[in-house]
Amino acid sequence: MNAVLYIHGKGGAAAEAEHYKPLFPEHEVAGLDYNTSVPWEAGKKIRAAVEALTQTHESVTLIANSIGAFFSLHADIDARIDKAFFISPITDMEALITGMMAQAGVTERDLQAKDTIPTDFGEDLSWKYLCYVRAHPIRWNAPTEILYGERDTLVPYETVAAFAEAHGASLTVMPGGEHWFHTQEQLRFLDGWLRRARFTVRPLKAEETEAALRLAWTVFTEFESPDYGPAGTEEFRKCLHDEAYLAGIRYYGAFDGHTLIGMLGVRPEECHICFCFVDGAYHRRGVGTRLLERMLADFPNRTITLNASPFGLPFYLRRGFIATDAEQTVNGIRFTPMKYTGGTNHAEH
Repeated sequence: MNAVLYIHGKGGAAAEAEHYKPLFPEHEVAGLDYNTSVPWEAGKKIRAAVEALTQTHESVTLIANSIGAFFSLHADIDARIDKAFFISPITDMEALITGMMAQAGVTERDLQAKDTIPTDFGEDLSWKYLCYVRAHPIRWNAPTEILYGERDTLVPYETVAAFAEAHGASLTVMPGGEHWFHTQEQLRFLDGWLRRARFTVRPLKAEETEAALRLAWTVFTEFESPDYGPAGTEEFRKCLHDEAYLAGIRYYGAFDGHTLIGMLGVRPEECHICFCFVDGAYHRRGVGTRLLERMLADFPNRTITLNASPFGLPFYLRRGFIATDAEQTVNGIRFTPMKYTGGTNHAEH
């Protein structure tokens, strides 16, 4: 089983992890109450929690909010987690602290002399904290998705964008979003972002194609075969083992952690999709859409064709494909010829 660890922001609680359980139904989702306000203590607790989860779970996904993301960045866990999702992350604490010092009219000499200085806006400035941040630059290599609110007044866009570029993270900005995602509209956006971003979609390596074809057969026999009958099922089985038919196909895979949950195969020269299958447990969760979007990015301004099965036809219609002919049956395989010439639609599958 896979695990999700949630790290709350300032004033938050581990109980907030409950919100993410429906978004990760195949995972054990837990929150951590780190009960400290300094990174050298919070980092140790986060690292211990991650290490414990890696002993009992196949993979660990991190969700961290605001300063919880900052603490996670100082927990030395990037090699132990499968993926990270940062919501309104604080990524440059030195800039935040020096900004508060300027706001409070406190110089570095003042802070060094007094060690801790309370402010009128409720934050205690700490010389030890500032020195720690400067002595421990962020080192982070885990695959990371970032959600940022356009109207975030705590973290400048330029700061989070620089972090994303430096660490190869994907950055999504919610128009009108705030630092604290709390309204119904903001939470809907957050949930939609997580549903799309939690799955990794990439071209498959040659050694991964066999697993992709096995997945195609498994999904076909469960959802497609009843529409085809014995003759069509046997014809499809033969295609999966026909080296001449399979030659030249480019494969894409969708992964939940390390688990392959979807596959798409396309012939690059003809821009013809031969296969598109998603594990039944992940249907209507955006996986098929993500596969199509990833493939389409490699073939801009090209007409894409496919032969849609009766089961897959509604999905392709929602994605903007149009039928170019009536349904046909060849060697027991029922299909509707379709093409895609552009346009957008975000229906999930």
